[in-house]
Amino acid sequence: GDPKDDGVLGAARKNSKEREVWDALGLRDAIASAESERVWLSARDLPGAHLVIQRTEALTAVDVNAGRAAFSAEGNTESVAFAVNVAAAAEMAAQLRLRDVGGLVMIDFIDMTKRKHRRAVEASFLEAAKRDRAQVTFLPISPLGVMEVARERLQGNHAGRFVVADEKGMPVDPDRPAGGPRRVRGPRP
Repeated sequence: GDPKDDGVLGAARKNSKEREVWDALGLRDAIASAESERVWLSARDLPGAHLVIQRTEALTAVDVNAGRAAFSAEGNTESVAFAVNVAAAAEMAAQLRLRDVGGLVMIDFIDMTKRKHRRAVEASFLEAAKRDRAQVTFLPISPLGVMEVARERLQGNHAGRFVVADEKGMPVDPDRPAGGPRRVRGPRP
């Protein structure tokens, strides 16, 4: 095939006639997932598996849930936990980039008993995190099933909020009709 038709550009060319480019590349779904606390994992063999991402001032907490996939395990919970955790690790690395999450992130994976499965989940996260321009540092999954991740923010805003400033760098209240800087005057002598 034509080297120009590889990757994202090829997908856009191939699908642009049938549907919008945004849908062909999955961008609409990615943006929607970045705005939601609950992110569904896209693997078809893991029905109902999802992440719950909650941001606080101190850290971002992520809970990995198997959903209906746990009921289809037929007694083999380790294999379902492993499959969900591998998919969740890759999705979480993508969500960190998409949301530009910075600071400490605690990911509570589904408990796995086998050490080799925990290492494979870490490898899945590492492979997906390599695409991140920000510095990402993480510790191995603890015996409690928690991975600690530290990520630098690339943007200056916090949780989608921007600080608007005037030419002197003073914060401006965008809700004020005049739009001027906020000024506080103390009592004058």
